[in-house]
Amino acid sequence: NLPSSFPSAGSPRPLCIVWVSQSLAAEIATRCERFLFRTMTLSCIFLMDAKGKVIISRNYRGDVPMSITERFSLYIQEQDEMEQRPIFTEDGYTFAFIKHNNLFVMCVTKRNSNIALVLTSLHRLINVFKDYFGELDEESIRDNFVIIYELMDETMDFGYPQSLDSKILRE
Repeated sequence: NLPSSFPSAGSPRPLCIVWVSQSLAAEIATRCERFLFRTMTLSCIFLMDAKGKVIISRNYRGDVPMSITERFSLYIQEQDEMEQRPIFTEDGYTFAFIKHNNLFVMCVTKRNSNIALVLTSLHRLINVFKDYFGELDEESIRDNFVIIYELMDETMDFGYPQSLDSKILRE
């Protein structure tokens, strides 16, 4: 006799139930995250002031001209703040940005990237900067630009996100 909670013959049933250790579950989660991050790539990342002037930039793939920031600057100046979309496409380039403390953390890609993962990566990058510097603003960027470049290189490899955990990066 089957327990009453067991699915009937016509309903879907689980293939198996596996109990794993906490360390194995963490390893599985890490591998799944790496697989998901491989489905997206960034061409470049820019840290910009409120007017769209570049403070720091990093071009990972070389497939996007650095003058692309002029298009973004025009976009934020022409659009009312309430009409600005955090994701937009123009001439085959996809722009994604986050506004944080009068800064724009913006990335551009030419590939068909998973935009949800792109935005997640930008949020995690901001959290890494905040963990390192206490707060992310223009002054902390200018005071720590060498460390920011190093962190940008450590967190991305040819535009693919790597480790975006500040505890791991500190090791």
